[in-house]
Amino acid sequence: MNAKIIFCWFLIGIGIGFFITILTVKDPESIRHINKFKVAEVSLRKGPHPNLTQTSIENVKKIRILCFLHTMPKTHSSRAVHIQQTWGKHCDKLLFSSTLTDINLGALGFNVTNDHGHMWGKVKLMMQHIYKNFLSDYDWFIKGDDDTFLITENLRYMLSAYSTEDPIYFGYKFNTTDHKQGYFSGGSGYVMSRQTVRIFVEKMLTNKEFYRKSEGEQPRDCHIETDNRVEDWEISLCLDHYNVYAGDSRDLLKRDRFLTFWPEVHLFGKPDPNSWYWQRKYYWNDEGLDCCSNYTISFHYIQGKYQYSMYFLTYRLQPFGIRRHFPPQPKKRDFTEVKNILDQERVDVSLRGY
Repeated sequence: MNAKIIFCWFLIGIGIGFFITILTVKDPESIRHINKFKVAEVSLRKGPHPNLTQTSIENVKKIRILCFLHTMPKTHSSRAVHIQQTWGKHCDKLLFSSTLTDINLGALGFNVTNDHGHMWGKVKLMMQHIYKNFLSDYDWFIKGDDDTFLITENLRYMLSAYSTEDPIYFGYKFNTTDHKQGYFSGGSGYVMSRQTVRIFVEKMLTNKEFYRKSEGEQPRDCHIETDNRVEDWEISLCLDHYNVYAGDSRDLLKRDRFLTFWPEVHLFGKPDPNSWYWQRKYYWNDEGLDCCSNYTISFHYIQGKYQYSMYFLTYRLQPFGIRRHFPPQPKKRDFTEVKNILDQERVDVSLRGY
């Protein structure tokens, strides 16, 4: 065959191959995404991290958590009981603060006005009850609502890097000018060390001197003497007063672990400069699947039957043939280092991802 004809057919073949490539792969970026997915899929099949030992698992499991949740008589059967039947079993101790005692539920009835506005009064009474009866029996104490969904195993994992004798607490952090270090959402839960509970009760709740004001003294930000206040806002002001640190609960990839809404809001939400939520975010985070940690601790606004749905998806559902990947136990954090980082974040928002 003539050499020129062979060369022409060679060029035509290259052209056809290039054209087919363009038609089948319009976006070269998609190849990288597919490759990333394959890498992630393979990593799931590798099994536990080589540094994860049975000893480290047992060390995390040993962390004792008391869960106390706000409820009210009308939601005992529509909300609280469903937590008792699902994730509440994973707490080392589960208590509900209410205005009506319910032995079967484990609800304590406090003499406080029965409305959402007086939740601060119930939290204060519950904290005193915990201090008096359970302080030495548990390491960390988490407050939530009766529409919170909590994964206590992930909470223990995060807390294993800290000492319960550190004056620190964690949750989903909002930013305001009224708080020097932000405040934590009450609905998605905030967890306090034993030392934090001790400071709150001994130095404020039961300290008569804290209630007294000298003549001409400026009023305190912490309204410890009244019940009709916004609870999550107020407890942060009080803990600010004694410089209890509001910790960073994000994971190593800077993804949130305490989530203040139900999953769809965080997975599909878009930044909205007019929304109170986006205006008050303390830390900036990515959208989509990168919004949330693989080791998420809590969601909010999970009511009734959805507690069972979330519980099933979290604790029962297992993809066949994929072994879970477990990271090593976090190294213990030096509290001096933690304080320095948090102090810097208060004044430099670039450290928060903005």
